[in-house]
Amino acid sequence: MRIKSILELSACQCSGRRSFLFQLLGVFYIWVFTSSSAFSQVAVNYGLFSKDPLGGIQINLPTPYQIQPVQNLTSSANHAIPINNGAHRMAAVMANPQAYVPTGISVSTVAQQVIRDADMEREQILNSIYKKALAKEDAIRPYREALARLLKMNPETFSLSQAVYEVENAYLDNKLSREGFNGALQLRADQVRQILKAQALSSKNNLSLNYAIQQLYEHPNSFYDAKTQLTHTVPPFKYDLEDYMGEKDYANLFASKLLGTGSGQCHSLPLVYLMIAEQLGAKAWLSLAPSHSFIQFMDNRGRLLDFETTNGNIVSASWVAGSGYINGKALRNKTYLDTLSQRQLYARCLSDLLLGYLNKFEFDDLAQEIRNAILRIDPSNITVLLVDANLKQSIALQEINAAGKPKPADLPKYPKAFKAYEQMRDAINRVNDVGYQDMPSDAYQEWLKSIEIEKKRLATQKLQEHVRLEARMQKSSIQNKKN
Repeated sequence: MRIKSILELSACQCSGRRSFLFQLLGVFYIWVFTSSSAFSQVAVNYGLFSKDPLGGIQINLPTPYQIQPVQNLTSSANHAIPINNGAHRMAAVMANPQAYVPTGISVSTVAQQVIRDADMEREQILNSIYKKALAKEDAIRPYREALARLLKMNPETFSLSQAVYEVENAYLDNKLSREGFNGALQLRADQVRQILKAQALSSKNNLSLNYAIQQLYEHPNSFYDAKTQLTHTVPPFKYDLEDYMGEKDYANLFASKLLGTGSGQCHSLPLVYLMIAEQLGAKAWLSLAPSHSFIQFMDNRGRLLDFETTNGNIVSASWVAGSGYINGKALRNKTYLDTLSQRQLYARCLSDLLLGYLNKFEFDDLAQEIRNAILRIDPSNITVLLVDANLKQSIALQEINAAGKPKPADLPKYPKAFKAYEQMRDAINRVNDVGYQDMPSDAYQEWLKSIEIEKKRLATQKLQEHVRLEARMQKSSIQNKKN
């Protein structure tokens, strides 16, 4: 009996422990699921909509077509046929014909008039839509043609000067002279050839070629015009402080503007450097920094150096990285300070095409086509990430307004608006994940001004002198023959 009672007691205690454990497990699972549910909730922050567009890229959504009512002739002071669209008018008349029939006019006459009004309204709507579609297609045709020509280029071997021309000519509605563009570029390439000859530098050495190109940015140079047989002093390319962001005139960002006026900014100045290098067979690379781009090239020892085209100086890597807006994520993801490959440079030309398009038009099917073309070449393209984030923001704001601007805490009750908000948040997170940070214009200007201090640093002066001496060690074949 005692043994049995002990066994019974043990079983009872074991059962109690199991029951307690199950209770604990139940509490644990409830905590896990409720916690995960809480963690999955998105904290809605409408403050995101008050910030400037990322990268300054403004996205406009297509405007819904507004139907204008057709005024009919069967209205009177006492019997006004509704002036909604024709279908609504017909429904109103058929529902209560006597209310809309003026004295002395039959119901059938009024019905026929309503039908004629409906037909007229439909015709006007279709004509209006057709005319708007034709006008839009005519306006964007230069971009369709430019995209078609760009997509025929090989991303590995494309001509940068040809691609830049296509991008800028599209924005200028096919009014940019190809002959004038190429002529201005060749004039600068000829100027470099004269520098090579005057300083007895080798046209076969890559460092010598880059050094000679850099003279166009550093100081005035003499140029002999064979046509006029006159020698001119050509001022260096200079940084244009006036509208350097292209806010007043987007074309101020163009290489064609720099070639025509001699002044540009950190978008056009490096592009023209690379276009001249392409004409001469020199190798250099474009590199990016926040709100900025610059040139990288190699010395004769294979060391990568940085050239700042906005003031014509070789600068240290520490200065380039010292803007304060380059973080570890950006360096790990090679968002900044890395040399762009030929494919990435090609994708950047397509990015410029997209940005120019969005400056003139809303985000439509053609914008989507350009975006997709960029991603096929460069899936991590920062411009596309910024465009996507701003596009999702515009869509989210539109959907939230359509939902009646609910309180942030109530937004999950509106599935369509909440989904748009989540997609916007995810797009912004993708931008943050690559280390992108917006650099305020005043901070950017202060950073550029700091180059005057950078130029006086002994280490920077030694870099400049090192390149000059190495370039001049490579004498031209003519000079070597003379010696």
